[in-house]
Amino acid sequence: MKYILILFMVLLASRVEAQFKTVISNQLIQDADERQARRKAIDEATDAVTIEMVRNEIGPERYRENKSKIENEVKPLKNRFIPFFKILSSQKEGESFRFSIEVKFSPNDLKQVLQQKGLFASVEKNGITLPFIEFNNQMTGESFRWWSPVFSTAKDLENVALTFEEELFEGFLDKGLFLLRPQAFNMDHMIPPFMRKTYLNQTEMIQLTHFKKGQLYIDGRMDIFASPLRQNAFRIRVQLSCKQTANGKSVAEVVKTLDSGSGQLLSQIRSDIRTLAQDSGEDLASQVYDLWQRGALEAQVIQLVVTGNLNHQQILQFKKLLSEKIGLADGLTERLFEPNRITFEMDYNGEVEKLKKQLSQARFTGFQAQILESQGDQIMMEVRSL
Repeated sequence: MKYILILFMVLLASRVEAQFKTVISNQLIQDADERQARRKAIDEATDAVTIEMVRNEIGPERYRENKSKIENEVKPLKNRFIPFFKILSSQKEGESFRFSIEVKFSPNDLKQVLQQKGLFASVEKNGITLPFIEFNNQMTGESFRWWSPVFSTAKDLENVALTFEEELFEGFLDKGLFLLRPQAFNMDHMIPPFMRKTYLNQTEMIQLTHFKKGQLYIDGRMDIFASPLRQNAFRIRVQLSCKQTANGKSVAEVVKTLDSGSGQLLSQIRSDIRTLAQDSGEDLASQVYDLWQRGALEAQVIQLVVTGNLNHQQILQFKKLLSEKIGLADGLTERLFEPNRITFEMDYNGEVEKLKKQLSQARFTGFQAQILESQGDQIMMEVRSL
């Protein structure tokens, strides 16, 4: 029983140790009082490790963009990801003391703090969004689309669309994101004649969004039809999908339904529509904001093919090293297993060539890896266990 307890404690200590990384920081403090010098040395060592680890996590460019924020908002929270430190040695040098300090930090806890502060996102890309939402009254056969208003004869539906646009804008603004208001600012004038039609395809939506320097567009619809619950009442259904202009990938989805009271005209249910639009805007913006905080906005799906005679344990170990080297907010996902070959997928915010260069320069402890080729959105690596 004693040996089992010892083994358990050893395993527990190993697991705890694996959650932290250790950095040795050397500090020279000008102070004749050793006690005060120790205190200053610990503060400067933990500050230096914080700056170094943050720069490694978010990259030098994003670090420069957010230097003031890191100083004022991240460094004061260093106790969240630096729970342990100790002075290994101290030596008096004239009126100064030289210290060697061991600092242990938690990469996972550091990432959580960075995500909470929005530091995985670039301040230059804040999710400008252009909506393409069609409004249909199924009971009268009328419709309204801001990009082709000449085909609309329903003034009430046009007012509904304007109310909906206003609430969506407010929902995005509350999250620090920006939604363009094409109806309010008569942006239909920017539409080329050949795009003034009932339906726009994905390529056309992307082209128009790029023209307004947007990173996202909303493809959606709001339908008004007879409520199945009440007589002489409306049911309003909203379906919205927020997509990236980089690849058309959906990053946020909203589907909501609301039933109005009986005996009301379309012009009288503006408050119901405003409530539905408000809820939809807040929900959609929250999903987009979460991606923006994690730096995953505008990410593209990249396949990473790993070839080599690796067993299951080695694959798991190499996958973990890959995630650390690439600095993913989320891990790799296994998509295809084949003999001596496994295909991973991941969301990556950057160019394939940038990732290829990053992988070619990386060193993976216990493995020898080399890039074989890259084409399109796929990179192939050959990996051998040492």
